[in-house]
Amino acid sequence: MEHVSVTFVVETFGIPVTNAKILCHAHRISCVHDNSQENEPSGSASLDSLPSVEIVMKWEGKDVLDFLRKNMKDLHIEPCDIKIIENNRVTGIAFLGLTKQELINHPYNLPGGPAGVIAYLVDRINGRGQGT
Repeated sequence: MEHVSVTFVVETFGIPVTNAKILCHAHRISCVHDNSQENEPSGSASLDSLPSVEIVMKWEGKDVLDFLRKNMKDLHIEPCDIKIIENNRVTGIAFLGLTKQELINHPYNLPGGPAGVIAYLVDRINGRGQGT
């Protein structure tokens, strides 16, 4: 099996992605972002003040995507992770029900890191994982 690695600079979802690689393995394509050179603080909203369950329940898919994009740096997720959420048409109600196991499995097939971070975020919004 041949592995191809291409390094490029691209802007995705209006966010510069540098030192990114697209890795093609048979029938799977994944992206990797090396942010080791990005040491400046993130300009995104703090994850200390999360939206309420009532607010998130009213979100459309674009609101979920906007929230994830705005907090992408703090969450250490990539544009390709958010694209998977978009492709699965996740609304606010669906977002609140996401689990790590669901995100790892079909149809999401997210890597464990992003799946765990998103599931942790969902738990925090739902009031779990903060001792509440």
